[in-house]
Amino acid sequence: MDFRYSDEQNTIRELARGIFEKEVTPERLKAAEATPDRFDAALWKTLAEANLLGVAVPEAQGGMGLGLPELCTLLEEAGRAVAPAPALAALALGGLPIAKFGSEAQRARWLAPLAAGDALLTAALDDAGSEDP
Repeated sequence: MDFRYSDEQNTIRELARGIFEKEVTPERLKAAEATPDRFDAALWKTLAEANLLGVAVPEAQGGMGLGLPELCTLLEEAGRAVAPAPALAALALGGLPIAKFGSEAQRARWLAPLAAGDALLTAALDDAGSEDP
């Protein structure tokens, strides 16, 4: 099995690293932490403009149509930079389940705005019977 990064993964890595190195500064990190949402909306928009938010979004919804390895490449770079962006929550926990298990209407409703940087998603878990009456 070949564990080397593919050309697509290397392109994503280089693009993401370039954006994070330019955009994630100590000053912007402090400013993001001071906001109620605790993330850098301008950085999120820059990632969307580079189509990085659409890495694992199907092409039919405006994404690249790639998969988990490519998304992990982006997430690795976000972690490396300590990027103040909800990449894991929005793209992996929110977007991937909708892309794989969502109805066509759900994919149309949520994934195109996610790829464009206009929607934030995350997982919502329910443990049946765990309510405290």
